[in-house]
Amino acid sequence: MIDILFDAKRFARLVKANRERLGLTQQELADLVGVHKTRINEYEHCGFRKGHSPKRGPTANVLLRLAFIFQVSVDDLIGR
Repeated sequence: MIDILFDAKRFARLVKANRERLGLTQQELADLVGVHKTRINEYEHCGFRKGHSPKRGPTANVLLRLAFIFQVSVDDLIGR
């Protein structure tokens, strides 16, 4: 899990923006990444939906997959 110097709000915006840019649904992105659709939904909402608290951030493996799919760097995704 990524928890050091991780900008969750930026990550959420970038996941959603890049998913939409590629014309993917949350389910399609989840299938490509190898996670459940609810995990993509949590990433896109920072896990901060009303009444919810973040469960966990993305693993390093998920970050690498997202970066590859979106053609961006991991540093860009985590806000460095």
